[in-house]
Amino acid sequence: MGMGDPKDPTPYPVEPEPEGEPAADRSSRADEGARKPRIDEPGLLDEFDEDADFSSDPELEAAIAAGARPPAAKAPEAPRAELPAGPPMVKEGGVADRVWLIAAGVALLVAITEALIWKEQGRWAHVGLTVYGAVVNTGLGLAAIYLAARLLDRRLGDFERAGARVAFAACLAQAAAQLQIRLVGTRENQIEELLLAAAVYTLALWAIFRWEGRTLGAVLGLHFLAWLAIQTGASLQSCAATAAVGG
Repeated sequence: MGMGDPKDPTPYPVEPEPEGEPAADRSSRADEGARKPRIDEPGLLDEFDEDADFSSDPELEAAIAAGARPPAAKAPEAPRAELPAGPPMVKEGGVADRVWLIAAGVALLVAITEALIWKEQGRWAHVGLTVYGAVVNTGLGLAAIYLAARLLDRRLGDFERAGARVAFAACLAQAAAQLQIRLVGTRENQIEELLLAAAVYTLALWAIFRWEGRTLGAVLGLHFLAWLAIQTGASLQSCAATAAVGG
């Protein structure tokens, strides 16, 4: 056997071989001794801690006490709706709302004064109609702006500030409608006053909101259709009341 050859791993007895025992028996007894476990060797469960607590995880409890939390799964973001293109219907900034409301109140007082001076009969009824017209046209103007924004696919913008501006335009139109112009028709016919009031309302909206022709036309057209529906209903009710009295 050379020096580089591996050694035979077969154990050999340390005790002296008994005399007269065959070599085969000695080899078999040596193999049994190698496979037989030693009594003094430690068992597998000798180092096991019988008082160990498996109901808790010290590392997890330490992480919770330190405020660590596992990262929550991010919910998928919903697709954002694209805003309509173009400038908003009502721009931010500009004159304060209280200034527009004060100007609207002054214009309404002028219209009421005109009704008291130039209306010979039913003056207070005309005053009530003047105030009613200013309130109704303000509401119709706001509704027209909202509908025009939807039809033209435009952003409303600072729509909350449109009320005071439209109120000023409506009261200014009421002041123009109370003028006594005698160009066409009789005193009861107010064609000139209505045309003047419409022109004043149009110029006021254009000067305040600075809309282009398409947007201004849509707002005025919707406002006129709503006003025409109200006037038609009032006329039909008046005709029905007159027919009932005459019948």
